[in-house]
Amino acid sequence: MRSRAYPSNDLATAVRRLGLYNTNLGVVGYHTREEIAVAIGYKGMSGPASRAMASLVHYGLLEKRKDKYGISELGKSVLLPQVDGETESAIKEAAIKPNLFNELAHQYQGQELPSLLGNILTSPQYGISPKVKDEVVEVFKATMEYAGLLRNNRVQPLDPIHDVADSMTNEQLPSERGGGEGELRNNRGFNSRNVDGGLTPLPSGISIAFPPSLGFAVITGEFGAEIKALEKKAQALLKDEDNGTGPDEEKSEREL
Repeated sequence: MRSRAYPSNDLATAVRRLGLYNTNLGVVGYHTREEIAVAIGYKGMSGPASRAMASLVHYGLLEKRKDKYGISELGKSVLLPQVDGETESAIKEAAIKPNLFNELAHQYQGQELPSLLGNILTSPQYGISPKVKDEVVEVFKATMEYAGLLRNNRVQPLDPIHDVADSMTNEQLPSERGGGEGELRNNRGFNSRNVDGGLTPLPSGISIAFPPSLGFAVITGEFGAEIKALEKKAQALLKDEDNGTGPDEEKSEREL
């Protein structure tokens, strides 16, 4: 059984390697895999170097342009914040960028993680190989704790402004694969730090988009309250639908 894709490194390790990348190559420009491998502490491209780079891509800290990689806007927010709280917000966003971690965070937000999470991950719903289930749990927990999204083994409520699913395509990963670097879904999710008219899904299933002119307002959280209100209303409507009383039925009752 080939395991579903997941970052082999936790987010704290990925951020440290991003710092090495910046120190040795700078924050501007795109570089080959071999150049980046050396910059982040390896002698050259190898299995471990490839997996370390893939983790940076999983978390959205590196992006690909043609056959080279560079620090993404999210990565720049981690390294070089321009407003108070930007780094902390970017780290929270990066933590739930991997599709698997995003699903787990939503599944268990507000709850304690189950003691048998590793076994749960081997179910068809998550598709993790039994051989790596414990490693995945360890990486997920360390990442969530680093981002402040897991406290006392309880997943904290997610802010929709940070909830940007993994937007990588298979071609964005370094070509060598192994361990947890399996195929990724082609999920062209909306990236609030590179607003280009794409869509981002909220937990309720509705999607929102912002024009490029509002990009700065989006990344600094100007619409946080509005997005939360929208999500709350959507959840209420969905609950009504589940109970068999949609908006039309409610209106009829009020008119009686």
